[in-house]
Amino acid sequence: MSSASPQLEDGHTRIANEILEALLLARLTSRQWAVAVALIRKTYGYNKKTDDIGLSQLADLTGLAKPHVSVAVRELEERRIISRKQGKFGHIMGLNKDHVQWTGVDRRAEKVVTKSVTVTESVTVTESVTVTDLVGKAGVTESVTTKDNPTKDNIQKKGPREEITFKKWIDQCKADERTPIPEDDPVFNYADEVGIPLDFIRYAWVEFKRKYTSPDKARKRYKLWARHFDNAVRENWYGIWYEREGAFMLTTRGKQIEIEIKAKNGA
Repeated sequence: MSSASPQLEDGHTRIANEILEALLLARLTSRQWAVAVALIRKTYGYNKKTDDIGLSQLADLTGLAKPHVSVAVRELEERRIISRKQGKFGHIMGLNKDHVQWTGVDRRAEKVVTKSVTVTESVTVTESVTVTDLVGKAGVTESVTTKDNPTKDNIQKKGPREEITFKKWIDQCKADERTPIPEDDPVFNYADEVGIPLDFIRYAWVEFKRKYTSPDKARKRYKLWARHFDNAVRENWYGIWYEREGAFMLTTRGKQIEIEIKAKNGA
């Protein structure tokens, strides 16, 4: 088998580093990323800002099913990462260079603080604390790196978890400065694997929160609320989406939630 030897003179795509870095922080799903890169190839790859592109062309470039491409294009447009209007052969699409307009981007502002902490055995340990604000799947997370960073094996095991209400769980998360459903939660991996759009997961969270803050459910107690939400997504408890030809679509109820959220956000 002969080896590949790509050469710039055979063709290349010029793109500003600033745009690449913005894309890396955009927290795209694997399908959104594939479609975005394919769109860049079809535009910047030919020194064009936009191109009249059919979904079939993007499907051929990415290897994705056409319904999945359609969903990814719609999601990218909703997040203002791409522009789209009706064309002769498909849609005239292009990347929105003004990445400040993009939504759902990880606008992280990091600062490192070094401090000395004296522990009970009169040993001084220096910590490097990095606080990162995340906008996307997660809310605000905090990562702490110490000289001897504790691992799962050397952290003292806590006692059995107690059953608590949804409100108390949320309050605990706020007190601990952690996100109730962090970005590494299995629910996001599951959604990405089966093709459920990230916005649909947010809609499920709205319903989940609404249910367990309502008077008749507010006293419900669980030990693992995050896992309970995972089940709600996997089993589509609230009937927010349905599957058609390999792609997930919103039901009437799902569209109602979408309209409600956009109205609250002023969209």
